[in-house]
Amino acid sequence: MKDNELWAAAVLSNNLIQVSKLPTEKEQNRLIAVPQERTHASYRKVDRGTNMILTSSLTTRFFVTGEDKYLKQYDLWPQDSYENLDWRKPPIQPNEEYVSHSIGTKCYSFSLALKKMATGGKDGLVIVRDPNNVR
Repeated sequence: MKDNELWAAAVLSNNLIQVSKLPTEKEQNRLIAVPQERTHASYRKVDRGTNMILTSSLTTRFFVTGEDKYLKQYDLWPQDSYENLDWRKPPIQPNEEYVSHSIGTKCYSFSLALKKMATGGKDGLVIVRDPNNVR
């Protein structure tokens, strides 16, 4: 949920994060892509090796993790159109970086009732954090 609307976020194979608004009306023909004007897709470049995005309605922030084994926090959602991405510039640096699982993060979950975020790793550990104060 973002601005009381449903949105989907994904890490793409070309080191981008894409955020798109999900349509609420049923499509006439599900084989035809939903037009850009309705999805308002926006993008942000991220570090190579990023493979997971963690989002929740508990916080306006989002987190990414990947091969470097850090949990990176961003305060601003992607805002660029695909056409306006500058491929020559490096990705925007995260607002904060936290040590995550030593072998890599494999899953995550947010608890609305407890207002907590949990990550699970290949190391067999579960780390529980407050998504608004991750330290």
